[in-house]
Amino acid sequence: MALRPALAVFFTILFWGTSFTGIRMALDSFSPGALAMLRFSIASIVLWSIAIFAPVARPSLRDLPRLAGLGCIGITTYHVCLNFGQLTVAPGTTALLIQTAPVFTAVFAHFAGIERLRWSTMQGIIVALIGTAILVVGQGRTVEFTIAALAILTSAICTATYFLFQRDLSTRYGVRSVTTWTLTAGTIPLWVFAPTALAEWPDATPTAIGALVYIGVFPAAIAYLLWNWAVHELGASRVMMYLYLSPVVAMLSQWLLIRESPAPLAIAGGLVTVAGVWMVNRARTASK
Repeated sequence: MALRPALAVFFTILFWGTSFTGIRMALDSFSPGALAMLRFSIASIVLWSIAIFAPVARPSLRDLPRLAGLGCIGITTYHVCLNFGQLTVAPGTTALLIQTAPVFTAVFAHFAGIERLRWSTMQGIIVALIGTAILVVGQGRTVEFTIAALAILTSAICTATYFLFQRDLSTRYGVRSVTTWTLTAGTIPLWVFAPTALAEWPDATPTAIGALVYIGVFPAAIAYLLWNWAVHELGASRVMMYLYLSPVVAMLSQWLLIRESPAPLAIAGGLVTVAGVWMVNRARTASK
């Protein structure tokens, strides 16, 4: 992988790997819908502030419904389902289910005729998913599949759809323009939670507000820009495989920031996950 896309993937995974902790901290003061609304309102402000100095392209009328649809799928539905799911679904189940996004991306890309799904690639995906499961169990988290877990699975399907079907739009309008328009389109429906957010804001703790600002600026605005650019450069199914590294980053960040030492089984799961990602990349290189 070239240096610039590699750096974009690295920083995105770094931001997204720490976002789950930020979401958990912010949920102490904000309800799921209000949190999603506030987070992506902040992200939209950041992106449109950038647009003041570097204007975004204006999409044609025929592409507006598609941009709006992608925003509603990848932003509105994904984050509302994720936030609501995290309230009732065990953290281990959440971490495991959200990591099915690369699987959905590979399958969707295959049936859409975008990229052929090879068995060697599927083997690496399976190994990475097994590694994630081992990591989750090694952290002492329980995994139980309930009706509420379907919300998390819906999130995984939504994010796969969002990143896979915007690549040609990014070619026409540019990555930053597509990111700005889709995030804005996905934020607008979230404003139904504005009254709730206004009611909850006065009682919010400084820690929760700080976490909200962080996940709005970095895991949302900046990370979506970087990830969309990497997807445009390398393809969705290839880049989405690196999502499996998010739990590894989360584990390392907990160790570095709050001195929560990972269990040996969790470390083993992280190594298996990394091996699975390596297998996929090796299979893709061999097929060229």
